[in-house]
Parts: sequence; C-alpha cells; structure tokens
Amino acid sequence: HRGRGIGSELWRVVLPPARRSGLPGLRALANVDDELSIAIAEAHGLSRGSVHRESLLDLTSLRMELVEAAVRRAYDEGLDLVVFAPRSERDWEEFYEAFLQLHQATPDSAAGREPPPYETFRGGYADRWQVLLALRGPVIIGITMAFQRLDQASRVVTFFTGVISSERGRGVANARLGFQPILRVQSLLLDFDEA
Repeated sequence: HRGRGIGSELWRVVLPPARRSGLPGLRALANVDDELSIAIAEAHGLSRGSVHRESLLDLTSLRMELVEAAVRRAYDEGLDLVVFAPRSERDWEEFYEAFLQLHQATPDSAAGREPPPYETFRGGYADRWQVLLALRGPVIIGITMAFQRLDQASRVVTFFTGVISSERGRGVANARLGFQPILRVQSLLLDFDEA
C-alpha cells in the first residue's frame, strides 16, 4: 500500500494534535532494517529510540528433547509451570502487578519503554496458551507472554518474558519458552478438533 499517500495523511492527522496535547512523546515502530519507514519518521521530527528485539520460535524445528529437559529442570528446582487461568478481575490485576515488577528489570524498560496500560494488557491475551507462569509456591517468579505470528501459523512470537532476579540462572526462562509452543500446538489441535 506504499506510495499512495495513506501514511502521509496519517502523519498529517496524528502529529498536530499529539504535539498540542502535551504528551511527552510519540512512538512509531519499524523494523531496524526498514530504512524507508525510519527516514519518514525522522522527516516528521521523530528520533530513533530503543531497539525492541523479538524472539521467534519456529515450532517446526523445535527439538522436543530440549524442551523436556528444560521443563524437567524447572520442576527439579521446585517450580510449577502453569497456564494463567484467571477466575476474576482481581486475578488479572494481581497478574498485571507481577508483570509490572518484572517489566522494570527489562532492557526495554531501561531504555524508557513504558509497559502497556492495564486495559490493553487485559484485552490482549484471550487464549489460554498465551500466558505461562513459573510459580514457586503461590508466588509468580516468571512470566512468558506470546502470540501467534499472523504471517505463519507455525511461529510464536514472545511479547514478554521475565524472571525475578533471585531466580535467574536456573533455566526458568528456557523452560517457559520451550513449554509455550507446546501449549500453542495443543491449542491448534483443539481448534482443529472443534472445527
């Protein structure tokens, strides 16, 4: 759709009210290798900020023995890996509070990236496989949040992964990252069975 003036019209409509609103800034996202989009944003007065890196898992090449070993290690460490299954709005609020604490320790946060507001956060994860928690007893010590790539059904993109500092180095993140695709595959199979 490039070259038809749609982007220019969006810039024309969005920038003036954003500047008048007193907001501390405006964020535009582009792939680091998309020089045209970056040049257009810079031409409209934006400057380069932090680089957000996505991890991408290709489910077709995932070696199950590595996933199983990572999950086993987490259980051996006394952790439970569970799907976030909220029963009330309070469960969501407590989950969001845990997320905010973990977000503060991320490179994105150090670079000034704000966490999503609660309403966005709350509405973005409807499928059970998308949020996996690592628990030590009742305490959330790690979170992984993912979504399916729209361009390839076999790929899962991690939106966020975090582990509290006292639990780092024990394979918690690896176990969750490996376990998440299994949940997505199970979800795909359930969707297929229901169709």
